[in-house]
Amino acid sequence: MQMVTRCLMAFLIAIFFGSSVFIEVRATTKGDWEYVVDSDKTFATITGYTGKDANVKIPSKLGGAPVRKIGPSVFECNSDIVSVNIPNSIWYIEHSAFGGCPNLTTITGAKNVVDIYEGAFENCLKLSVYPFSNKNDFIGYSAFRKSAIRSVSLTDVSFIDEFAFEYCNGLTSVTIPDGCNVRMGAFAHCESLASVKLGAVKVEDSTITGTTQSSIFSGCTNLVLKMLPLSMVLVKLSLRIREIQPLLLPQQMVSKRRLRLRLQSLL
Repeated sequence: MQMVTRCLMAFLIAIFFGSSVFIEVRATTKGDWEYVVDSDKTFATITGYTGKDANVKIPSKLGGAPVRKIGPSVFECNSDIVSVNIPNSIWYIEHSAFGGCPNLTTITGAKNVVDIYEGAFENCLKLSVYPFSNKNDFIGYSAFRKSAIRSVSLTDVSFIDEFAFEYCNGLTSVTIPDGCNVRMGAFAHCESLASVKLGAVKVEDSTITGTTQSSIFSGCTNLVLKMLPLSMVLVKLSLRIREIQPLLLPQQMVSKRRLRLRLQSLL
């Protein structure tokens, strides 16, 4: 009765003051998991984890709804976790969800993850294999910064935010598709990065390489850039790399001298 009275009073106060009415959604607990389900019961979001397991298996359903999202900071700085199985029901991994997990080494599953938000795996110092499929659409600010990722092949991604892979010193190769919007410093200071296959990317306020912070590959001193094909590169390039190795279709084959001249004309 008291709860009904409080809710009625809150409703009347909101109407009286012309304010919006907000309904508080409280987390539900099941075992080690805390979660919320949307009002239509179409999806669940994990909001907390209290377990101590080294090998964690995230449930695909909670509260009768598919789990679509791992919420902010759910596993942040969890030193117990060594491996995580992410079900195919998961579409979104929120900011800092696994940030600073020093012993996280392996991620399995995760075939349908679309968006990875700010700092989701930042400072995961033992995470060496990029665990997601090519379906990623959005990779957020510092999402994998200072992780141990060695290779990244992205064929469908449309947006890579600032510093997403900065200081991934074990990263040696990257593939970025046509049309991808890549922001400044996305791969900056990846000291071992030697090979990049680059499509016709959108760079907006940044440059491809160079020494300034706005450069996508700033500080990548061992970089060899590959472009496919040259005729699709529509951005002006600021180049300070040792060599360009174009991967062109047969009818587009050009000599290295002509390639240099073409690149100079874009500057």
